[in-house]
Amino acid sequence: MKIKNKKGDVPVTILVLGVIIIFISAIISFSFSSFLFKKDFNLESIEQAKIMKEKFLVYQELGVEDVESKFAPPLKEDAQGKFIEIEEEKIKVKIYILD
Repeated sequence: MKIKNKKGDVPVTILVLGVIIIFISAIISFSFSSFLFKKDFNLESIEQAKIMKEKFLVYQELGVEDVESKFAPPLKEDAQGKFIEIEEEKIKVKIYILD
């Protein structure tokens, strides 16, 4: 069998190699970013903020006087309302307390 159109072999080969290189670089990129994300992301700070919110709401519901001054970390307030803010390494967790 003879190949009649040899002019198409080079562009097709370059195209296939290019697609393979892009595919491999994407896999390497995603695996590297996934490794960094797992290393930096910490669910403990989110859980800690949720526990603090529940603790605050329970104290408030039980009628404990001056809950905000006894509460650690201190509550902060902005235009959206009162919130608990926890900051660890590269993560900042902000949970709002609805009255």
